[in-house]
Amino acid sequence: MSMVATLKNAVNTAFFKAGDLVKIGTLSDRSVTSYDFSTGKTIGVENTLEREVILFTKKLPNGAGWSIDGMMKSGVNIDAYDTLTVEGVVYNITNIEDDDFSINLYLSKEKG
Repeated sequence: MSMVATLKNAVNTAFFKAGDLVKIGTLSDRSVTSYDFSTGKTIGVENTLEREVILFTKKLPNGAGWSIDGMMKSGVNIDAYDTLTVEGVVYNITNIEDDDFSINLYLSKEKG
């Protein structure tokens, strides 16, 4: 088995063994197509994609609050999406790292 196949298999195994830590997240991107002046609202198209995701929270040093990160399997172009919704909570995707095996997401909770 090649090293690439071994690493992809390890990521799949990790997600399987993570059990209930794995959640279904919805990636979303809303493209505005026009503006309705009578209602004052934008009109657009929303693209969505559901993917398995594991969320991590960690305390930042010096009492600077908390950081929220996520991880999902590679295989989707994350650049096309700007938010991730997990269990009704909307997170803005602020940065991504894709090493062709897993995708690390850096998130900020959307105020609302």
